[in-house]
Amino acid sequence: MHNFTGLLSGLALLAVLPGCPDTTGYYADYQARYEIINPSSSSGAGGACSAGPPAVGEVDGPYLFVLATSLYPPTPIVFEADMITSEGADGFEFTMTLQPLASGPSGPNDRVTPIGDPFSLEGPYPVAADGSFTAELPLLNVPGAANPISGNPISAAITLTGTFCAPGEFICGEANGVTVEPPDIDIDGSTFTIEQLDAPGPPYPEPPQIDCSGKLANPI
Repeated sequence: MHNFTGLLSGLALLAVLPGCPDTTGYYADYQARYEIINPSSSSGAGGACSAGPPAVGEVDGPYLFVLATSLYPPTPIVFEADMITSEGADGFEFTMTLQPLASGPSGPNDRVTPIGDPFSLEGPYPVAADGSFTAELPLLNVPGAANPISGNPISAAITLTGTFCAPGEFICGEANGVTVEPPDIDIDGSTFTIEQLDAPGPPYPEPPQIDCSGKLANPI
């Protein structure tokens, strides 16, 4: 199983480009330009993620779940998430329900409007005593209007490797994996963040954080 993170957007992009584009070179140029225009932010997690899982029930509720693909990190796929924790054999476990939000090139593209139906990540996924976890997700299906690169629907097999940052209001890490539709696009090295909300629904953090260092997505 490949590791997973922002696979979704990159996959769809490759599916619509003609011929055999030099995606590695294109991304390197893109990333260099992005770093000049958008230096890493310290206003978010800022690299100060002190690991430590909360008690069961303390962090249940709404979150913004952001997947930043390794091909195009500044334009992430976003979801509203509902987290539920429970007692596990060696600590606590969690599962989430995800609602994709509009971020495609067509449609509202506001990272606010719900797109398609919510779906469960199943689980539950155990969390270690130091707050770390590995979650091998079920096949992740993203509607086209929630795909910020091409606007095409995508499916991916993803594994999240992350940490609950004490006191549990911010979760972040790496996402690795491969796309299933379009097939066999490697998205290892993607990142994700899961940021607690005051209440379900908007307003959401804008632009959202895309990694543990607090780097921000491009504004909509």
